[in-house]
Order: sequence, then C-alpha cells, then structure tokens
Amino acid sequence: MKRAPRRLRATILLVPAALVAPACELPTKLGELPSASATAGDSPESDAVACGESGPAGELAWSHERDELPGFVQGLVTAPGGEVVAVGSQGEPATRDAFVHKYDPAGALLWSRTYAGADGLLDTPLAVAVDAAGFVHVLVQEMHALSPDGASFDARLVVLRYAPDGALAWRWEHTALPFVPAANYEPIGELAVVGDTVVVLEHADGAPLLRLELDASGQLLEQIEVEVPAGVQVERLALDPDGSPVLAGDPGPAGTAGVWFGRFTPAGALAWDDQFGDGDDGIDMVLPDGAGGVYLALQRTVVAGTFEHRLRRYGADGAELWTVMLPTSDGNLGVGNGAIACDGSLLLTGSLDLPQTEDWDVWIARYAGDGTRQWQVEQAFGFREGVRIAATPEGDPVVSGLLLEPGDPPKTGPWLARFGSE
Repeated sequence: MKRAPRRLRATILLVPAALVAPACELPTKLGELPSASATAGDSPESDAVACGESGPAGELAWSHERDELPGFVQGLVTAPGGEVVAVGSQGEPATRDAFVHKYDPAGALLWSRTYAGADGLLDTPLAVAVDAAGFVHVLVQEMHALSPDGASFDARLVVLRYAPDGALAWRWEHTALPFVPAANYEPIGELAVVGDTVVVLEHADGAPLLRLELDASGQLLEQIEVEVPAGVQVERLALDPDGSPVLAGDPGPAGTAGVWFGRFTPAGALAWDDQFGDGDDGIDMVLPDGAGGVYLALQRTVVAGTFEHRLRRYGADGAELWTVMLPTSDGNLGVGNGAIACDGSLLLTGSLDLPQTEDWDVWIARYAGDGTRQWQVEQAFGFREGVRIAATPEGDPVVSGLLLEPGDPPKTGPWLARFGSE
C-alpha cells in the first residue's frame, strides 16, 4: 500500500455550512450559468446528516497500484462500516475472470475473491452494491460458448452474493429470458439493493430493457419490461436507491439529434423525461440524487476538439433546478463518475488534460446540492479514462482509475485511492 506524498494542485473553495443544501431541498431554478458556481439567491439551511471526521480536501490517505491490484477496477462501493469494495477483471483479454476485493477503511485488504465462469471465457463485472447488513452483491456479464470451438458465443447476467466475511452465499444466472435473444446476445446491466431486494437492470441492443427483482436467497421475484419510449436508443443505465430506473441515450429515430433521458417508476412506467440539444451534445454521466431527482454531466462540442462541460440537476418532478459550468481550467475535462456523500453533496471525478503536463490528470470535485462548487483537486498522476468514485460514511472520495507508468513505451496500470474531503 502506497502512502508516499503526492504532488497536488488544489483549488479549495470554503463554503459556509448554511450554503450546503440537503439533497431534498432545492427550490431555486438557476438556469444555465456561465460560471463555475450557482449563485441565484440564498440556499436553505441544511438539515442533512452530518458526516464524520475527515482529512483535508484532496489529501491522499492511502493508495494501491499495480503490484497490489490484479486488474483494472470497474466498480466501486463503500459498506456501512466504511469498508471499500472494488470489483474488476484480471487475466488474459479473452478469458478474464472477475475479482472482488474488500478493504478496511484504512486501505488494508480484508479478503479477495475470484469468479471464473463455467466456460472459461470473459467474465466482466458490471456493478457492485452492499446492503445494510454488509452483504456484497456483484453483477457479472458471463460469456458462454455456443459451439465446441468457441467461435459462437453469447452472454448472460449473473448475480453473486458474498457474506461480509467473503463467503459466497449464492449465485444466480438469468437463463430464462422472456424473449428469444438475437445471436451473440451481450447484455449490460446495473444493480442496486433496496431493503432485502436485489434489483437488476438488463439491456442489450434490439432487446427489451428488463427490470428484475431477487429476494435475499437469490430467488427471482419478478421481471418486467421497462416502458422505454419508441425509438430511444439507451446508452446509460442507473438505479435510484428506491429501485427506480434512470436511463439516458439517443432520442431516435434515425436522424433525430440531441440527447434524451428519463426516470421510471419501480413498476417500469415512465415518470418523466426530457430531450434537448443537437448533434453536438452528449451525456457523460447520469446519477440519481437519492431524493427522486437526477444529476446529469453534459458535454457540448464548441468547435472540433473543444468542449463545454456542464452539471445539471433535475428535481423529483422532472423540472430543471439548475445548470452550472464545470471548470476545465486551461485543458479539457472528461467526467467519469459521481457519488452522493452522506451530507447530500455530490462527489465527481474524471480526467483533466492540462497543457503544462504530458498526461491526463485525475480530477475530483465536491458540489453542494444547490450547485455550489465547494472544492476541486487536480492530481498529477497521469490518469486517463475509466475513473470511478464512491463516498465513504465520512464523505471522503474513494477513486479508481488508470495510472500511467513510466517506460518506453509507457504503460497504463490500475490505481485505487482514498482522499480527504474537509
């Protein structure tokens, strides 16, 4: 585990506690602002849950690199006790196995598990969630051979449930699809735990988008088809803490430009949606805010190779609450992922291309519920794409990504770290 000092470039904005709005109180519509912070009127005083003690914002608490990680981290979550669970893939490209690592709050490895599918093909973790009792649930896309020579194959979604001590409690595979899948069916998915129920979204091109529920013993309770509007091409999936699907993608039909996203009820009906922009607009991230609303990270091409990046929040009724510009400093920004902290604030991470450095840097920022940027940190670690983030019970960001390692030519390696947030 690495604890050596790291070079930082940090911009810290100190915001009074009265300006940190809880996730459920956002009465002000701010519209599109040409600045990094939203300042239309006073925010209500926060009644959000206070977070525990933390280190200074952006201060590195601990990190793991290639010698301690078997592969790139593709999913990240924290447990109620502050433990960190990371999932990823390891091995040769065509036969990678899924791995699950659980760390204590100080970064020490508690246990490690590997999952290899029956056919020895690619097993890719898609999502991870931890319930209130500490059980770990991992969603895996498992490839199956359809011919003896392996030339023909398709995939199914598998849910793995591990006890807090790492023992495998059960494995469930979605074999009974309610439709005849096309050749080389390769679904993607999302996973959440709502009480004792495991909720799964399953989606593949040309197939209905499904919402599944499993009980605590791994038995299928129900599967329904989510009522995606005709013509929409879904590209991003998310699940609200209450199990409601949130989707984003291309509005369709062919020739229709812009972006679409929508929130659905747990029963699969469309609650509300929005469509905007043109062919120069795209969605980097869609994230439920935990209060019925949604955060979007948006990008827009200004001219070829130059982009604007914005953060937008919608309320539980689908009304736009505010939009703020994301800072790009003097380089280009790519938003990778977001997480909701214990006080209702939003943690974001991504990559920032700064002209004065040779490589992309990892970027971390925290925004209050009213769109005010509280702080941001740029880490000169040579990151590129594929960054993930989770929030600890103290509100600290835990970040995974790609680290550029020295060499000729240089190589990328996995990296996982925890930072302070105060």
